[in-house]
Amino acid sequence: MLYRTLSAFILIAFTLMVNAQESQDSTLQVAENQEAELAFNKGNELMNSGNIAGAITTFTEAIGFKNDFALAYINRGFAYMKVKNYNEAATDFNNAIILDATNSNACYGSGLANYSLSNYEKAAECFNKALQLGKKEAVVFYYLGVVNFEQHDYKKALEDLTVAINMDNTNSNYYSDRAAVKRQLNDKAGALTDYQTSVKMDGTNYLAYNNMASLKREMGKTDDAIIDYGIAIRLKPDYHLAFNNRAAAKLEKEDYEGAIIDCKSAIGIKKDYAYAYNNMGNAYMKLKKYADAQQAYSKAIELNSNFATAYLNRGACKEMQRDFEGAVTDWKKAGELGIEKANSYISYYK
Repeated sequence: MLYRTLSAFILIAFTLMVNAQESQDSTLQVAENQEAELAFNKGNELMNSGNIAGAITTFTEAIGFKNDFALAYINRGFAYMKVKNYNEAATDFNNAIILDATNSNACYGSGLANYSLSNYEKAAECFNKALQLGKKEAVVFYYLGVVNFEQHDYKKALEDLTVAINMDNTNSNYYSDRAAVKRQLNDKAGALTDYQTSVKMDGTNYLAYNNMASLKREMGKTDDAIIDYGIAIRLKPDYHLAFNNRAAAKLEKEDYEGAIIDCKSAIGIKKDYAYAYNNMGNAYMKLKKYADAQQAYSKAIELNSNFATAYLNRGACKEMQRDFEGAVTDWKKAGELGIEKANSYISYYK
């Protein structure tokens, strides 16, 4: 999954239009509409000031005065998005669409909510509908590209993200996410160019530095990768993934002590990080510290009982300690979990 912050939201303004010759019978309705307008505008002010909880309450009041107030549902939906209450947001956007099926912002918001809930097919449908209704904006093409990436339609994702960049070439996330798509399409040179553009535009984009480093490892540029992982860590010192990735790179450079230090840092940030324990086990194995390696692999397995690679590695560790029965048991488990080469190890002891 691509990692990003869903920060795009839209506050929709509303002006109540009242005919000067309203009949006396509609006086109550006009008053309620005016109360709804006041609450709606107050909700927008609260959103702009960062008081999201207050905005939600006030938009709810507006809906109470006028239960067919589509714009209030939309803006409350965006408020729910800000506090990551995606189910409520999806409900509000759906209600807005029921009230006004031609509102492109309601469709766009529904796309964001469904994307956040991993309902990718529904999200794509909503983003496409927003485009059909005239919301042909870079951000819509961007999220459509992201959704297509999640559905493994990489060619379509590339098309959408390229359109987004052509419409707005100032957003570093657009470039870094297009780079991720290009990696999937095996265009490593193109991906590297996009990552470099992303970090040049935004030197604080730690995600782009981390992902660029991983690409450089794939390209055999391990020294450069270690540098970029270091930048990601400097930008976000609690970024456990970058510590673990740098540990893997250090293993490739035979810096086993350095790898162990990075694994411990990753675990210090995320105590249930099975992958870091597995990498630490690999480093201890290279140092021939088999008891420490086995302990690390066992912890990885304790945290993730389906961690096939950890079973495979622990089997090798047990073999080095002449615990052949234990090794075979671990390799059998690794084989059951999908690592075919584990069976060839077992055959040696039959």
